[in-house]
Amino acid sequence: SLFAAFLAFACPYTVFLHHTAGMAADFITAGAIFLFFILTGLINSLLRWAYRPLSLETGELIVVYTMMIVASAIPTWGLMANLLPVLPGAYYYATPENSWAELIQPYIPSWMVPQDALAIKYFYEGAPVGVSIPWEAWLVPMFSWSILILAVYAVMISSMVIIRRQWIENERLIFPLTQLPLEMLREGEKKEIVRPFFKNPLVWVGFLIPFIIFSTHGLHRYFNFVSPIQVSQIFYFFRNSTSARIFLSFPVIGFVYFVNLDIAFSLWVFHLLTRIQSGVFNLIGYSVPGIAETFTGAYTGSSPAVSHQSMGGMLVLSFFSLWVARHHLRDVFRKAFGRAPDVDDSDEPLSYRAAVWIMLVALAVIALWLNASGMPLWATPFFIIATFVVFFGLTRIIAEGGIGFCRAQMIGPIFTVYGLGSEALGPAGLVSTGFAYTWAADSRTSVMAST
Repeated sequence: SLFAAFLAFACPYTVFLHHTAGMAADFITAGAIFLFFILTGLINSLLRWAYRPLSLETGELIVVYTMMIVASAIPTWGLMANLLPVLPGAYYYATPENSWAELIQPYIPSWMVPQDALAIKYFYEGAPVGVSIPWEAWLVPMFSWSILILAVYAVMISSMVIIRRQWIENERLIFPLTQLPLEMLREGEKKEIVRPFFKNPLVWVGFLIPFIIFSTHGLHRYFNFVSPIQVSQIFYFFRNSTSARIFLSFPVIGFVYFVNLDIAFSLWVFHLLTRIQSGVFNLIGYSVPGIAETFTGAYTGSSPAVSHQSMGGMLVLSFFSLWVARHHLRDVFRKAFGRAPDVDDSDEPLSYRAAVWIMLVALAVIALWLNASGMPLWATPFFIIATFVVFFGLTRIIAEGGIGFCRAQMIGPIFTVYGLGSEALGPAGLVSTGFAYTWAADSRTSVMAST
């Protein structure tokens, strides 16, 4: 709990105040790994040496690590870094030129965002000396959004409980991102004070290489006379219309060691094919509508045309995973509705009945919340399916491919607008979809993947 609280403070502190380490920015959960490294290698070793009963056993350390990686998915890019700045933005950034006061503000429910003009100004510009934070302006919006976020996390966690046995026991996915912490936990034959991982000279050689290289990057931010060792190079193709970045990533080198060879091969081959296709499209001038809304490509990749293909791939990946798991899922739902006494769920974190009902109720809460925020009720199933397909597909990629740094080529809000049309959604629906960026957009990490 202390480590989770520390991450909730340290992750936004380092990102927003110092603009440095992304401790919780990606699926790799670097902050949690680092704290776990300190806990198992130093703190727990000292406790074993001083008074062994005080030290944490393997099962307890696993609980600590699990809590930390789930906690890492919330403070910055997982949720809060997107949520808080977006809420008052339509009021603070409204000008006579953009006409947001007429185009957007009338469709924002009062319970979704702060209404106090001074509270909004203080949020972006800081309060004057001696003026306290106007918490009362944020109480109703935070309570309202908490209902939605808790429902979203309930769906994420319950769905992973439902699929756990299929992925771990039936398909035997290796979860590459868990191999490093598991190796830190491995006991020697005699249960020595220091676990074997921390006594292996190769570990420290492997540790020092990236530590020294990236320390030059960190020191350069504080002392400009320290030259950072460059580890990336951008190459331009197709008349400089398309770029490919070659980056020496030590975590990727390490985690890909555990990945199936076909998967490791396909990751860079299909990325290369994507860049070539984008370059050809740029060269011949082919595009589909939507390039202006791409947020410099962050949410629709290199081009909307390629992103629609990628979303199709994500849909196939997710639905094919569910199709492969159809026999297991049939057992889960039979057990949930009391027709399968032969199915044993005693070793699951939740019973299948609890997991299924939590998921169904939470999905209903999400749909009603989105409808109350302005999204047409008929459009909410489309949006929810598109959004959770992305979350589920990314989680499958993390579980099987161990890709600690990735994001979807297309996200639920954009896919909903492109798929249904802006006219069908209406102004209120578009505003509601815009606010969904707070939790359904920059999915560089998620509670579903951590779970």
